[in-house]
Amino acid sequence: MATIRTILKPTTDFLILTETKTIREQLPKCRITPTNTRSDEILIPTMCTNMGGRSAGVCVFSKRKHELLENSIRESLLPGHYIIGVYKIGVHHVMVGGIYGLPDHNDLRSAAIFESLLEDV
Repeated sequence: MATIRTILKPTTDFLILTETKTIREQLPKCRITPTNTRSDEILIPTMCTNMGGRSAGVCVFSKRKHELLENSIRESLLPGHYIIGVYKIGVHHVMVGGIYGLPDHNDLRSAAIFESLLEDV
């Protein structure tokens, strides 16, 4: 996390990590504070998906001021491959998400994840 902190800027609004294997119960404890920033610029986890194995997993962190709209989250049928949500940023609604393809180098199977994503959006 120290490396991530050093490359983030105070203007970073979202951070998307893959291969997270995050347990949802641990999410409230996670915080990422970019170096030389104020406390209101802390990135907190707002969306996460994982499949429970050694690979996959996507976690989206956002600034507290960006409101994740209720019932806007879409997650892959096979958990751990994508998660998307709509945030209210000022007067705008912005769709943010992260995608993790299959690790088996099978482009056809990975393409199916993207097709599923398009159906959800």
